[in-house]
Amino acid sequence: MWPLLPAVAHVDAERQRLRDRGAVESRDVDVDGRRVAVLRGLVTDVVHEQHGVPVAAVDPGAESDDAIMRALQYQIDGIILTSAQISTRMTTICHERGIPIVLFNRYIPGSDASGVRCDNVAGGGLIAEAFLAAGAKTFAMITGDPRGTTSKDRVRGFTERLMEDGIKRSQIAEIAGGSTYDGAFKAVHELFGEKKRCRPDALFAVNDIMAMGAMDTLRFEYRLRIPDDLMLAGFDDIPDGARPSYNLTTVRQPIDRMVEETLSILNLDDPHRPIERGIDRPIQGEMIWRGTIPRPTSGTKRRRKRMR
Repeated sequence: MWPLLPAVAHVDAERQRLRDRGAVESRDVDVDGRRVAVLRGLVTDVVHEQHGVPVAAVDPGAESDDAIMRALQYQIDGIILTSAQISTRMTTICHERGIPIVLFNRYIPGSDASGVRCDNVAGGGLIAEAFLAAGAKTFAMITGDPRGTTSKDRVRGFTERLMEDGIKRSQIAEIAGGSTYDGAFKAVHELFGEKKRCRPDALFAVNDIMAMGAMDTLRFEYRLRIPDDLMLAGFDDIPDGARPSYNLTTVRQPIDRMVEETLSILNLDDPHRPIERGIDRPIQGEMIWRGTIPRPTSGTKRRRKRMR
């Protein structure tokens, strides 16, 4: 199996192997560790499918366009991006050379780069539905990166489902958490530090890292019980969220299916097949019930109210 290699650390022998065998180039800029695990999964799947194609990770400090230009020095068969910053010009250059680009768990509105992603809008809706079914009346959110589509889509799905039930958008408190544990710590203090603001019944952090940071702050600094005093949910289903100390209710990203769809778009088995552009494949996530939202009793259904 080929390891994930920094582009700047390729030695001559590895460069020659890449030229001889072809490669799938990956771009990873996330720092939460989950993307790295996903890319290792991609390597494993490529080997299992007997493509004989290595995957090389690009220096996280580089811009996507610059990284791709370096990748094009080699004989590569496809590019997988886990960050959404790529120019239209670079997409065109790759397609003209017959190199497909697949955005993993990202998409760029208006781009003809293909993408495979978790359906974050639907996932946000699942969280809202769970809160409503548990009897929540007031709501708050801790949001992530304002530049990324992931946080925006999760917020959109969450708020739209609540609005279907008659909740006004202005009634849903929203605090930026920057997609980090420490950011959630600060967000909770901002949200709960104002005495005039009523405590919400339910809090949605758009990723598990922030949900865990929020939970620790709520329990240890505000002495609140989860879910008795406040319901809480995250998104992603990272392993730490399943620990007994958190027991976090969340939405699981369908990583295995996303990997399969990514590889299918790359056409590694038939590289002469014309590249399909602009493919967008959102895949439904799974609601993972644990202990931070009371689970509705069997057979309980909630009727949706449509806004007129």
